[in-house]
Amino acid sequence: METDDFLIHHGVPGMKWGVRKRSNSGNRKNRLSRKKFSVVAKRKKAKQKKQREKDRAKRNKKMTTKSASKMTDAELAKAIKRLEMEKRYKDLSSEGRAKSKGKEVVKDIMWSTGSRLGKEVLYQVGGRGINAVAKTDLINVNDKKKKKDQS
Repeated sequence: METDDFLIHHGVPGMKWGVRKRSNSGNRKNRLSRKKFSVVAKRKKAKQKKQREKDRAKRNKKMTTKSASKMTDAELAKAIKRLEMEKRYKDLSSEGRAKSKGKEVVKDIMWSTGSRLGKEVLYQVGGRGINAVAKTDLINVNDKKKKKDQS
């Protein structure tokens, strides 16, 4: 046997045993790992965003919790301006959602009608349930209907 008849291959330099080299092919396993990586990256980004919002809230809280006597003129002016802008925003945004008088009247009528109907349904269902358990007419659930028909 001559040495020209053999193909000798000792692997890739630096390659570890049992570790596969990541290929750039579009096989299913690669696509799934890329998708998983993107989900993890999105979660990480969302977590960082949440942390930035918390930090911003802390800074704003520090600005408002400082007593006015301990603030410099610039800090006081900045705090007042911020509070005025928040108040204006609240007034402007709630202005569009102001309830009309008619809407309030309809809401009151619906609540009273709904509660009255609810009581009637409970009376009918509860009475029939009690009568079924007792196997006798303890509660006459048809009384109210007869009274309404007579009047």
